[in-house]
Amino acid sequence: MPNYVIFSIDNVNDTHTLAKFLRFMDTKRAMTELQMPLVPMIGKYLGKLEHSFMCEEEDFLKYVLPYGWVDNQDCVMVVYTTKAGNMMAYFRGISSAYTGPSAPLEQVLAEEAFKSDGFTYRPDLDIYWVVR
Repeated sequence: MPNYVIFSIDNVNDTHTLAKFLRFMDTKRAMTELQMPLVPMIGKYLGKLEHSFMCEEEDFLKYVLPYGWVDNQDCVMVVYTTKAGNMMAYFRGISSAYTGPSAPLEQVLAEEAFKSDGFTYRPDLDIYWVVR
């Protein structure tokens, strides 16, 4: 199974920047250059809600990271599935070589997610996840 990256972009709340990013990624999708379409999500990082996205790690390394979309981000979350079928996540620094330890990624109810310092919400599936 592929690894996935969950991330936000620099200046995500600026309409023009967000539109440019979405247009760029949608063009890659239309040209069938992506492994999978970009998935819009909502995240809470260090207590702050933000637009976030998920894509396959290969697409992230090819089209997001080198184009400067995340230059000022602290880190991204890399999600993978173990051989036993468990979802795990770790945080990888953008401007540093930091890589955090792997931890389980667990599905929770909205109430529990909002009580935590960070979560990921996937609106198309109506599912919340937190890293334990």
